[in-house]
Amino acid sequence: GAIGFADGYPGGTPDYGYNGVDENSSVKDVSTNIDLVHNNSIAGGVVGYGSGGPYADLSAQGTIHSNYTGYGGIGGTVGYGENGAQIRRNQADVDINATGNDEVGGLVGFLDVGSVRRSHAEGYVKGNTNVGGLLGTNDNLAGDIWDVYAEGDVTGNTDVGGLVGENENKAAIDRGFATGNVTGSTNVGGLLGSNEGGSVHDTYWDTQTSGLTMSATTNSTGLNTSQMQGSAAQTNMSELDFTSNWQTTSGYPELAWE
Repeated sequence: GAIGFADGYPGGTPDYGYNGVDENSSVKDVSTNIDLVHNNSIAGGVVGYGSGGPYADLSAQGTIHSNYTGYGGIGGTVGYGENGAQIRRNQADVDINATGNDEVGGLVGFLDVGSVRRSHAEGYVKGNTNVGGLLGTNDNLAGDIWDVYAEGDVTGNTDVGGLVGENENKAAIDRGFATGNVTGSTNVGGLLGSNEGGSVHDTYWDTQTSGLTMSATTNSTGLNTSQMQGSAAQTNMSELDFTSNWQTTSGYPELAWE
């Protein structure tokens, strides 16, 4: 199912109605196949606008194409989350083409006072400003993302990152990685495009697949592909909790719940 907003911020399917309101409630255990073309500032593969939550165990695959130009929030599962939005165990394999939009992410477009935990995104992401493989913008003191990863390619103009486009206002990023190719013009990083007063810890990116040896913070570690795959990941990405939250595979690590 999917949830929009009163003014028509669309979610992926009409089960809840494109114009449904989702404020201070929750959406759980929803999977969508999406092929969405829209002209709105905000859109998500499952939830267009989310306030509070939790938004747990959501999954989306398909495509989102935005014809909008300007500020908004476009995401693989949630377009715009605020007011303590709790996003848990979400996964998105959504290709997003939103070259005129700001705040575009493979999983969440804009997070304002909320959290994303144990989630990942795989689709490619194209946007303008604040563009990330997982999250476009992570904003404010209570905005934190933990145990996350992104594998999709990311393209934008300004503040473009393999995991997060912009991390700001004391928002936190902990325990995650990015592997996609990242291209842009200004403030472009393998993990993070721009860090404006946020904190970043225990994070990694693939310097080979991203094409970048730099990120917006020195608290992230760039590794080559072989260092991040198979059993080598447990040694080289030791700040990830492979006892409880992560597991190795023949490729890159995955979350334990997958």
